[in-house]
Amino acid sequence: MNRFTLSRGFTIVELMITLAIAAILLAVAVPSFTDFVQKCAVSQKTPQVHNALELARGLALSQRQVWTVCTGDASNSCVSSAGLRLLVFRDDNNDF
Repeated sequence: MNRFTLSRGFTIVELMITLAIAAILLAVAVPSFTDFVQKCAVSQKTPQVHNALELARGLALSQRQVWTVCTGDASNSCVSSAGLRLLVFRDDNNDF
């Protein structure tokens, strides 16, 4: 029997080439995947904003009062950035 016929598995060179190819593919794919995730987040938020604005508009027209839409934090206070949710509320004193 030949010593090459009994050997099984991969050589270290084959493993290193495979890892190098995988690293190159990952380096190319990660920026594209990041852009894809950001676009999905924006496309998910767009209908939510649209629905909140439609609700506020409908309430303002039907009740003839000022309704406000803003992003809110955990304590349901309006914040200018990093809001967790959309808030729709009647603004009785027009201070917002």
